[in-house]
Amino acid sequence: MPTPPEGILFHNLYLGGIALALGSCAVAAWIIGLALLNGALGFAAAVELGRRHRRRCAEAPQAETSEQASGEAADLSLTTSDILAAIVPATDPRREGTSADRPPTVEKAGGASFAPPRSGEPASGESPCGAAVHGLREASRHYQSQLMEVDRRLRDPSTDDPSVVADCAATLRKAGDEYLDHQRASGEAFDAAYSGRSDLSGVRDQVRSALETDVSQIRQAAKTLESPDLEGGVGESRQHVLAETARLLSANDRLQEVLDAALVETARSENRLDAPWAEDQADVPGTLTSRTGLERQLARLWQDHPQHAPPLAVAAIDLDQFGRINEHFGRELGDRILRAVATLVSAEGPEQAISARFSGQRFVLAFPDGDLGRAVSAVERIRQVLEKAHFRRNEFDLQVTVSCGIAAAAAPEDTSKTVCERAEAAMLEAKRYGRNRTFIHEGRYPTPVAPPNLVVPEKVVDL
Repeated sequence: MPTPPEGILFHNLYLGGIALALGSCAVAAWIIGLALLNGALGFAAAVELGRRHRRRCAEAPQAETSEQASGEAADLSLTTSDILAAIVPATDPRREGTSADRPPTVEKAGGASFAPPRSGEPASGESPCGAAVHGLREASRHYQSQLMEVDRRLRDPSTDDPSVVADCAATLRKAGDEYLDHQRASGEAFDAAYSGRSDLSGVRDQVRSALETDVSQIRQAAKTLESPDLEGGVGESRQHVLAETARLLSANDRLQEVLDAALVETARSENRLDAPWAEDQADVPGTLTSRTGLERQLARLWQDHPQHAPPLAVAAIDLDQFGRINEHFGRELGDRILRAVATLVSAEGPEQAISARFSGQRFVLAFPDGDLGRAVSAVERIRQVLEKAHFRRNEFDLQVTVSCGIAAAAAPEDTSKTVCERAEAAMLEAKRYGRNRTFIHEGRYPTPVAPPNLVVPEKVVDL
């Protein structure tokens, strides 16, 4: 007997309901599986990131002044004088004779100066190790001034004579030879001073490594510039020599940064941060203190709190991709920008903070009250002021950004060095996450700071 239409309808509805239910279960199962997979991946990523942060904190990475700086690992079996002797033999004839809501404000920025090299002999009351570092550093600075002069000549728009480019190349080779002569003598004094200092073996090895990179770059440049190719035209030749000059300056920057750190570590190990030889205000602009001056004031904080770490927050502020500015616009303009940034950091920082030019393109602010919230507000204001500032010279209108890291004393056994290392780790993390931002390190690993919406003036800085 045929099934009535109503029965067929109900039968089809029944089957459809079952199919729908099964389909919903399948979709739900698929969604649940996807969620579990995402959760597992997220957990694995979090574990891996945590492991990396812990490793970075444990390694306490040394600061990098320039993002362009790089070098090969040093052969620690070599002495400093061995490294320098490897470049030009002692018998070489070349050694003979040896804010949008307010109107823009305009500010001025100054230039840089350099001192001639001195011997590595200690002055009255000076540490032999300190004198040795001074000898290496001042020879390096004198060489830097020569490199900067070549850079300036090559960037002069009127330089369209091939003989001028060839003369610049010859100047680079001659300056490199003279510099190596100075460094050979200073390197021997350095080896003698640090040979019996096992407590400063790390300092010695870092200096040797930086010297090897610097000297290697000089050797490479000497080969490249021996007979510069002028067939491609004066413009191409000039760019060729400019590129070599930029590489020499980058290696020189790295060496000076290591030597500055070596001087501070040596003074700290000898408990002589107050000694005149440990101080260096030669390239500290404006009202900023030097790295030694910062270390001295932090040491006094710990002396006032012998039982536990004092309240302290530290911020590291580093210019982003500054090496590219130096390469594209020249070292002279780059130095003017650095001094202008230093002036802004000093002006925008709170009065109670200790503001210092730490090294190269890096600045440090120390907050003795240890208030992290206040430190974050002050640093974010500086970052946003710099982000909006215009640096002008002739036809150039440049803008720069900074990456910032903040840390505070979080444990009784903390020292000024461990706090500064965490601030540096946070700053490096800000660079890894895209630059022009602030990270904070509260003891475990760096985390990003949500930027406050501040009203800051748009400054126009006349360089």
